[in-house]
Amino acid sequence: MDDGFWSRIIPSHFVSGFKAFGARQKEIFFKSWIAGVAGVLILCLSVTHHLVPLVSRNYEPTGSIRDLYSLAQPFHITSRYGLFAVMTTFRPEIIIEGRNDGVRWRAYGFKWKPGKLMHAPAFVAPHQPRLDWQMWFATLGTYEQNLLFLRFAVKLLEGSEPVLKLIAYNPFPKYPPKYVRAVLYDCRFTDFSEWENDTSFWKRQRSGLYLPPIRLSQS
Repeated sequence: MDDGFWSRIIPSHFVSGFKAFGARQKEIFFKSWIAGVAGVLILCLSVTHHLVPLVSRNYEPTGSIRDLYSLAQPFHITSRYGLFAVMTTFRPEIIIEGRNDGVRWRAYGFKWKPGKLMHAPAFVAPHQPRLDWQMWFATLGTYEQNLLFLRFAVKLLEGSEPVLKLIAYNPFPKYPPKYVRAVLYDCRFTDFSEWENDTSFWKRQRSGLYLPPIRLSQS
C-alpha cells in the first residue's frame, strides 16, 4: 500500500499537512493510524464475543454492534480463544452400579470424578484423567450417543482387568456383576453452612436413570 493507494481513500487536505514529512515518517504515521483503528475495531468485536455469553445464553447483539459483528464474522478475526469458552452451569454426574443378587446395587468408584460425598475434589493438572473426563462428556447426551460409555459398561460386566485398573473402587473383586446400570445425579458443592454441619463436599439429587440395567448375552 503506497502513498498513491492512501491518497485515493484519505482526503487530500488531510494528507497535505504531512507533505513535509519524509517517506519514512509518512509510512510510520499511516501504519500507526491504521493499526490504531483496526485495534479499536478488534477490541470491540472481542469484547462482544466475550460478553454476550455472560449477559444471557440467548442474547444476540443489536443495532450497530450486530452489524459490525455480522460484517466481521466471515473473516474470523476474533473468537473466544478457548476450547471451552462456554461452560455448563450445572453438574450432572453418572454413578455406575452393579448387582449380583436381586436387591442391592453397589456403586463403582472413580479416581477423579465426584463419587463419595465426603471426598474433596482432587488436583490433577497437568494429568488428563481421560475416563473420568469422558464421563462428563457422556452426561451431555444419551448413552445411545456414547459408544465409549457402552463399551465401558460391557467391560465391567466382563470383569476386564485393564479397564478395572482405570477406576478406584471395584465393588465386585471376586467376580463381575450380572447387571450394570448408570444413575444420573445433579451435583453441586456444599456451601459453608452445610459443610460445617456434615463436612461433605458434595450434595446430589437423583434425576433418573442414565443407562437401564443391562447384562451380557446368555447365548
